[in-house]
Amino acid sequence: MSPGDGVIRPSWLGFVIPSVGDLVFVLLLVALTVGSLAKGLLGDGGIGWHIRTGELILKTHAIPQTDPFSSTMYGQAWFAWEWLYDALVGAVHGAVGLNGVVFFSALVIALTFTLVLRRMLASGANLPVAVVLLLLAIAASTIHFLARPHVLSWLFTVIWFEVLERFVADGKTRPLLWLLPLTLLWANLHGGFLMGFILLGIYLAGALLEGWAARAAEDRKAASMRARSLAVVLPRPQLHSAGPAPRPAVVAHVAPGLLGPASAKGHREGRAPSHPPRPLGRCQGTRR
Repeated sequence: MSPGDGVIRPSWLGFVIPSVGDLVFVLLLVALTVGSLAKGLLGDGGIGWHIRTGELILKTHAIPQTDPFSSTMYGQAWFAWEWLYDALVGAVHGAVGLNGVVFFSALVIALTFTLVLRRMLASGANLPVAVVLLLLAIAASTIHFLARPHVLSWLFTVIWFEVLERFVADGKTRPLLWLLPLTLLWANLHGGFLMGFILLGIYLAGALLEGWAARAAEDRKAASMRARSLAVVLPRPQLHSAGPAPRPAVVAHVAPGLLGPASAKGHREGRAPSHPPRPLGRCQGTRR
């Protein structure tokens, strides 16, 4: 049986005939590297300073604590809170150039959507329906197909969802322990690690509600055990390896995007340039 499409067939046939998941992965990877979607991956100029920051980290073997780039804020406090992604793409760029960065981003995107399809099929979804929904998800996401760290948050979200779904299905707690190191890794790659907390909260709330609604004592006990297991793995330690200061910086950066414009009054990134008028000096003419 192929894990990608749920169709029963001899095991040796899997090496000859690819599954639907294999086809999705290959087609997406080709489209994002040499196809029509390839040019869009570099459609955001932010990848340039991610690479430059990563090269600086690899050169100095330290995470920047002050702004080394801009002219107006040079030397001011600044936290490279995506430092691990920066170092990663900096190393890739140094080894194989910008094409390597594009290929790495394409690989992450293709793997993410392949895992989404596999999860739908593992949950019992009808294959044609799952493929249609996947195509809709891909179409809606193309605007964000960029060589930026957020694509890793997509991948980590799917991995978290997979771990939590397996825990709900078989009740084994050992896979949950992987969420702790994954959170530490995710928090140093992209601010989207907050989605991990949201997923844990959703599953924890579901277990509590299931226990509250259960009539049989055995069902209430099982739901209570699931809730306690999920509560134990809620990440509590310091997440960012650059020390205690970057954590509020991460929250300050991510919160405006989550809470809307009203919360972004003190958040200057993304605003239009502000050039307040300055009084002109008195012009002194010469008499003839």
